[in-house]
Amino acid sequence: MGKVCILTDAASQFTHPGFPGYQHVWIIPFDVSLRGLLYPEGEGIRWNYLPPSTLNGIKPCLKSPDAETLYTLFQKHAKECSHILAIFSSSELVPIYKAAEEAAQAAKNLVPITLIDSQTISVGTGLLVQMAAQEVANGQDPWSIEQKIRKTIPKLYTLICTAGLSYLHEAGFLEKPQAIAGEMLNMLPVLSFEEGKITPIEKAKNVRAALDFFQEFLEEFEDLKHIAVIQGVSPFNHETQVLRNYVHEMFPDVPFSEHSLNLPTAILFGPRTLGMVILEGE
Repeated sequence: MGKVCILTDAASQFTHPGFPGYQHVWIIPFDVSLRGLLYPEGEGIRWNYLPPSTLNGIKPCLKSPDAETLYTLFQKHAKECSHILAIFSSSELVPIYKAAEEAAQAAKNLVPITLIDSQTISVGTGLLVQMAAQEVANGQDPWSIEQKIRKTIPKLYTLICTAGLSYLHEAGFLEKPQAIAGEMLNMLPVLSFEEGKITPIEKAKNVRAALDFFQEFLEEFEDLKHIAVIQGVSPFNHETQVLRNYVHEMFPDVPFSEHSLNLPTAILFGPRTLGMVILEGE
């Protein structure tokens, strides 16, 4: 079997650097638009310097590569790979998957291309990419890898709690009056992903209530393979120690990782965001 290349987007986050098979992975960057200015690959922007709200007119926006750009990328990797496996963030969050479908159709005679919609983001997508990379390193064929990844997707659960409802509005997930009212009332909605779509599941009154909900959600599982916490700035940058201690006490044998928000996730949900990713066992 020839070389298998794994492509993913810059919203993916990995549980640790240098994971097995990392040399088979290539990351596709996003450009970022702020205040009408374009920042190629987000250079010059630090996620934790983003304002708490977008109501001041910053207009944050992720710019995914278009189909033509992705076709050129597929064409490049076709020269060195026998198969391209592309695992992208939820197509309901960013349009890169849909652009990749068009590009893959145009490149189908160059190299076999398998596209997978992770139906999640951040560490959720990263765990799938790491799993695929491990399988490539173990010499598994692309079909077997694809089947394993698709069977794992329903076992991934992602919770997002954000105080930046105006960011949800800019990303097209919330009406502006709702965003304005929510930020004025300091609402902390807890969101999950249902088949990749954002679904509100709880309205927390404060940070403590949000952390309690995260803990209660964890209690529903008996067999876990990984727990990850994704942390933004205030009001979540100190209180998450409570969640960390809870995980270590209740799930001492489950691998646990902590991550700062990355720029793409902060652009979508705002810098005042707390996330949790759970990978369920067999």
